[in-house]
Amino acid sequence: MIESFHSKFLTVMNIILLSPEFQKLKKELSDPNIFSILSLGHYEIRHSNFLAWLINPQETHKLKNDDCLKLIKILFPNFKGDYENPLVYREKDNIDLLIECDEDILVLENKVYAKDHTNQLKGYREKVTNSKEYGSKKIHFTYLTLKGDNPTDKDEVCFWAT
Repeated sequence: MIESFHSKFLTVMNIILLSPEFQKLKKELSDPNIFSILSLGHYEIRHSNFLAWLINPQETHKLKNDDCLKLIKILFPNFKGDYENPLVYREKDNIDLLIECDEDILVLENKVYAKDHTNQLKGYREKVTNSKEYGSKKIHFTYLTLKGDNPTDKDEVCFWAT
């Protein structure tokens, strides 16, 4: 049986949170902490900010690139590329997370207590796919929800991993 995203996410989070690097970070730093990063809210933007911080190996958490890559591979199961120097963007062209790698583009739409609206995902997909900025890079799309729901736009389900 295929593991649910939630189960995989919890597994990776346990690996990261129990890693010696994270434990050292936890001891050394009082700020930033999860509460300040999330602003104690249940808002999509805070979750996206936290994910962007967590998956960016250049961030202040001092996690190794391999630790960040473990989460990326859960979020983007078909990603097999290089994750050495990713560029992590928040709200680029209104896309929650856009990660530019050497040969890949990773697009994540995060929905906490909401659903995609009419043509939202199609618009994001077409914007990235048709962009000359990304050339011939392989593009991966993920639709992230609390329960692993599919997009409400049935025409987009085949393009977005959940």
